[in-house]
Amino acid sequence: MIRRVFNVSDKMRLDCYAIANSCAGNMESIYYCLQDWVNKDGRIMFVCEYNSVVRGFLVGHNIRDLARVDDLYVDRLFQRSGIGTALLRAYEDYSRKNGAGIMSLQSRATKQAKDFYEKNGFRQISADRFMEKSL
Repeated sequence: MIRRVFNVSDKMRLDCYAIANSCAGNMESIYYCLQDWVNKDGRIMFVCEYNSVVRGFLVGHNIRDLARVDDLYVDRLFQRSGIGTALLRAYEDYSRKNGAGIMSLQSRATKQAKDFYEKNGFRQISADRFMEKSL
C-alpha cells in the first residue's frame, strides 16, 4: 500500500534508515533528518508498507514547476516488485496536480538505477546522472 506520510513515527524512521543503509551504506542523515524533512520546506514523503513494515519510501520536494526526488529506496528483498515505480507514480500524480511540469533527480551511477529510471520515463541530462522527465 502506497500512502503519503504526514508524520514519521520512530518505527517508520528506523525502517527507512535500515532500507537506505542496506542500499547505499551509512545513511545516518536519513535517520536523523527524516522527521524534520517531512512536510517542511515543500518536502513530501510517500511510503509503501506491507504488514506494517516500510518496504520502500520516496522523499521529494516541489519548487514552483519542478518536482525533485531527493531519496528513493526500496528494500532489497522487494526490488523489482513494482514498489519503486508505484512510489514514483504517486509522487508524479501529486506533483502534476500541484503544478509541476518537470520531475528531476540525481541517481547512483549503476546500470540498475539508470535502467529503472529510463524505464520510468526519465532521460539522462548530464554525466553526473542527473535525470528528468516531463510530467
